[in-house]
Amino acid sequence: QQDDVAVAEPLLKRLLERGRTAERNLAAYYLARIADDRGDNAGALSLYLRVEPGEHYPAAQIRAAALRFADSGDPAEAIARLKRAALDHPAGADQFLVAEARLLRDAGKSGEAMALFERIVASQPEQADVLYDMALLAEKLGRMEVVESNLRRVIALRPDN
Repeated sequence: QQDDVAVAEPLLKRLLERGRTAERNLAAYYLARIADDRGDNAGALSLYLRVEPGEHYPAAQIRAAALRFADSGDPAEAIARLKRAALDHPAGADQFLVAEARLLRDAGKSGEAMALFERIVASQPEQADVLYDMALLAEKLGRMEVVESNLRRVIALRPDN
């Protein structure tokens, strides 16, 4: 896999400089992932922020927010980024909302995270990943009825997992 990166990276850099918009977005996203894998948070963040609305925009903005949070320890800036991203790319609004709930959880704001997870589940009751995340948080909060209910729903939605 290292060889694949060594071959791909210069090609991606050329696309980033000379490609059309869609190609630049793709190149920025994959170069950001390469930088991220190398632990170059600043380089990854810079590249993720170059990705414009399109296929990879939600993943890029969510990862950029996570890197900002990891760097500062303050979720406010990361959450603001997610909210701006949702305005720029309404098709990814649900993904940005889930990322916000997870950020709140990771920041130790369990009550706020739970309220947001509840809101998400109320509008998207078939989201097994969200139900599972909410169940884990509910366990921390001692809300065992939510844990049991959500895990039952996850099993019903994904019996093979």
